[in-house]
Amino acid sequence: YGDGAVSIGDPSYASGTGAFTGGANNIANSDGTATATAANMANGAVAIGNSNKAIGQGSVALGNGSTAGAAGLAGNVALGDGATAAASSGDVALGSGSVTTTAVGTASGVVNGTTYAFQGTNPTSTVSIGAPGAERTITNVAAGRISSTSTDAINGTQLAAAN
Repeated sequence: YGDGAVSIGDPSYASGTGAFTGGANNIANSDGTATATAANMANGAVAIGNSNKAIGQGSVALGNGSTAGAAGLAGNVALGDGATAAASSGDVALGSGSVTTTAVGTASGVVNGTTYAFQGTNPTSTVSIGAPGAERTITNVAAGRISSTSTDAINGTQLAAAN
């Protein structure tokens, strides 16, 4: 339902301008129900594979049994078997079984009695590459900028240089 909405597969539901489903049992709409109506349109939502749900405008779910978004959220991405990105708008779950949780800001930390203030203390969403009990490492990370205002990731060689 909606201009340019396409649903390929049985049963699959796409509701919203440019919404797309491809495969079996996929849903791309604003509420995750197995319907495509004017009341649950999610423009640009995409669900491809089997039993995926792209819930909310611009959400993308690829794989098998993955869920991107929830009612009231938008812009979520879930890639992989059973990946779930549904804690906040803009969440990303990468890889099989990855699950997002609410992003938590960290304003400061104490090292050897000295308090350090941090940048980027009000995250609006999160990226998950695993789940509790199924953690993963991130490898081949380039050196991030080191400054009092940087929010870049730091790699192992940069940490070793600090010793």
